[in-house]
Amino acid sequence: MLEALTQRLQGVFGKRPSKTTIGDGVMSDSAYPAWDWIQANRTTLQQRYAGRWIAVVGAEIVAVADTAGQLMDQTEQYDRPFMYRVPGEAEPAVVA
Repeated sequence: MLEALTQRLQGVFGKRPSKTTIGDGVMSDSAYPAWDWIQANRTTLQQRYAGRWIAVVGAEIVAVADTAGQLMDQTEQYDRPFMYRVPGEAEPAVVA
């Protein structure tokens, strides 16, 4: 029964990705490799992009902007990029 449910869910949501390298040799089997890459590179991202929005596809930043709207305009050619506002030192993280 569990196997049937698993197969049914995979039909709806797709299979989980296999392990991928997300940066500095870190491996991930997460359904969100872009988020894992952001977490693995959080310090560097805060140093370079604090207060700005980034779009990540896989383990690559494909666009940077000051607002989410500008970022959306810059990423129209990508299929569902992971959009993230890099927080400043004392700010909470915001994911779109």
